[in-house]
Amino acid sequence: MAPRRETPSRRETPSDGGPARDAGADPSPTARPGAIVLANLDLDGRIPDGVRARRLNCRDGDVNGPADQAELTPLRLAALAGPALVRLRPEDGPRLRLFARGDSGGWTRLLGAGARGGSPSAEAVTAERELLAEAVTLPGAPAFPVPGPPPDGSGLDGSRPGEIWLTVRPDGGDAEQVLVRVAPFLLPSNLQPPERVYLVYLLDDSFPVNHPTAAEVVEVLRQVFPPEEVTLDGEGPRFVPHHPDRPERVNRLYLVDGDVFGNDQWIRDELTFGYCLAPGRWMPVALHNPRGRRLGHWVRDELPDGRLGLFNELDMRVEDSLDHGGNLEVSPPVGAATGRLPAGAAGPEVPPHPPAPFGKIVLGEGEVRVFDAPPSLAAELDAGAALPEAVLTEAARALFGRHEFDLAADAVVRVAAPGARWQVTDARIPGYGPRLFEIRREDDRLGVFLLRPVQPDYRHFLVEQRVQPILPVDTSWLEVGHVDEVLTFVPAPGDGFRLVVVSSGLAVGLLEAALARHERDGAPLTHLARGRALLQAPPGSAAISVADVLRRHGEFNRRLQEHKLTPIEGRLRAGLDVAEERVVRLPVVFASVSGLPIEALGTILHTDTFVRTSAVTPNLVNLIVLNDHVMLPRPLGPRLPGADVNAVLAAVGAAGLPRDRLAALTGHWHWVPRGGRLDDLAATYALNPQEILKSPDNLVDGRSVFSESGVVRDLWRRIRIPEDNVDLFEAYAVSVLGSLGLTVHFVEDWDAYHVGLGELHCGVNVQRTPAETLPGYDGPFWWEETS
Repeated sequence: MAPRRETPSRRETPSDGGPARDAGADPSPTARPGAIVLANLDLDGRIPDGVRARRLNCRDGDVNGPADQAELTPLRLAALAGPALVRLRPEDGPRLRLFARGDSGGWTRLLGAGARGGSPSAEAVTAERELLAEAVTLPGAPAFPVPGPPPDGSGLDGSRPGEIWLTVRPDGGDAEQVLVRVAPFLLPSNLQPPERVYLVYLLDDSFPVNHPTAAEVVEVLRQVFPPEEVTLDGEGPRFVPHHPDRPERVNRLYLVDGDVFGNDQWIRDELTFGYCLAPGRWMPVALHNPRGRRLGHWVRDELPDGRLGLFNELDMRVEDSLDHGGNLEVSPPVGAATGRLPAGAAGPEVPPHPPAPFGKIVLGEGEVRVFDAPPSLAAELDAGAALPEAVLTEAARALFGRHEFDLAADAVVRVAAPGARWQVTDARIPGYGPRLFEIRREDDRLGVFLLRPVQPDYRHFLVEQRVQPILPVDTSWLEVGHVDEVLTFVPAPGDGFRLVVVSSGLAVGLLEAALARHERDGAPLTHLARGRALLQAPPGSAAISVADVLRRHGEFNRRLQEHKLTPIEGRLRAGLDVAEERVVRLPVVFASVSGLPIEALGTILHTDTFVRTSAVTPNLVNLIVLNDHVMLPRPLGPRLPGADVNAVLAAVGAAGLPRDRLAALTGHWHWVPRGGRLDDLAATYALNPQEILKSPDNLVDGRSVFSESGVVRDLWRRIRIPEDNVDLFEAYAVSVLGSLGLTVHFVEDWDAYHVGLGELHCGVNVQRTPAETLPGYDGPFWWEETS
């Protein structure tokens, strides 16, 4: 990685260990008193062999040199005339570690968390007036429950997550209560500058499966960063992944070796990059999401170092995908308070939120009303809950069965709120987990809801940071169920940001206007997804005409827009205080769900019918923001002559493109692996092979990329398809995003990502630099806002 930009400090860090990572912050007045400490989750000193997650600074009892000391917070005790007893509450001993100067002048552990799993100590005697403190974990961790009430005489009204109390009793004096607050884990939005990009390089028997995506991502990175900062071991048709023993080669790009880690390309799902901030110091931290796949070995074994911490306490095997990183999106700051949002098609009820100067976490969760039940069901639920096994009665199971929800004989019921709310947990469904129903009393009836929640410990952790409120939206209707399939945020240079949302209605409108142009005026109109294959055995062509898309999926996508996407957009606008004119919609076609009403989306009927959908066309909302550059998956939409594209854009109310932008989009690329034939490629696009051969882009040093027999020689070769037409979906995206001042790039991701139900954002992860650490930042800081 390039050397981190130093931030001018407005104060000296109170540490004898050299400069800390500077948060650019004065010790500003806090909404709640107390010293703020970082969870010491990185690795300073020599990087150990083996599993790095087991050797983090927080797991030993040492101060590992000046860099480690700079991450610790000084605690200055009141003037002591002699020794004092310093005491931690027993439940806090495993969460904090205090150091005092030893006889040799170095720092040694005084009390608190033991080293490498050793027993904590709750009290010690010291005459030192200054101690150093580090937290061992983060607020909301499974091992860090909400603390007990503040001590008597503290003057504070209850506890907060991450609070730890010290009692300091001088010899013969009165006890003093000292509050220590553990800095929360914060998430940056897309508006923050990128520091490093991560991508898994997939290798199947040494063949680079996702080289087309990786190569095009590298091209973009070398426009975003100085090219010399995007280093690779090996260029050309096959890259060499980065190796943990050569950290000097890892700069702005970290290429993970997929061959070692199970060729698991979904790196966004595996971890989420954030940071912890205290006055005068900060630490980038990776949150290891609940997932339990082989890529987790890379996170534990190779990721943490002296510049990046790791929070690994939520690493667990989960069956549903809602707990993965693609289901977290962070908004830019929300300057106004927002009101209560009722439950409905857009998601569960949301309480009023105060202003959120650090943004809100948009989290995908599911809550689908599946049927209404008579009030008599309440008696059956109470009767089942009263049984020793707490199982549903036969009558209750029969009622569920009449609505196509076949519950197991051992389905469990519990009373969540007497007389008002019950929860039913069904047997586990392979690949999903147990179905969870909630029954709520509503006047003269009971509403029965199917829930698709995130894992409780994971949600609890996010809530307990208490800085970025959670705004849930319903994603239960999606196969994967991630918010990055529905929304994102992009900067609008000089004008804040825009909320970007998916629009199936817009996609239908564009396709209908293109088909009308073709049928009325004879405009040439190509199929969608030409030259791409479906994931089936044997592979079949994914190419489909506009007319067939509309016939198969048109009505469903209109209903989807009305029933789901428009309500979700309304919730986002209300919950994030975004005006209509600051919303950008991008076209995506979703697969129709035949034979069932749109209201059934998100349900699991019987035990094996998952009523969900996924994107047919590459999902343009699943994009990557890198400063004022955006990378979108190549949409492979229908292509028309430039003039006809502008006419279609006008028909849906979008601005047409000037001649130079149309020219830049005219023609396109097709990646061909070794052995691919020129004749087959030409037939795919109905071109004469000579047209492809004569394209200057298909010559290297004056030599054709094809052999004399018309076969691709290299492992991969990107071939220019010299068609005089423009992708309609690309043109629309350039029209709306380019008008914001963004540079738009389209990246090939069909084979390695789209057919696996993901796109670019799922397979490319970005570590960002927090705004608070940048030169000139003058607030706010989280400790000024939370209480």
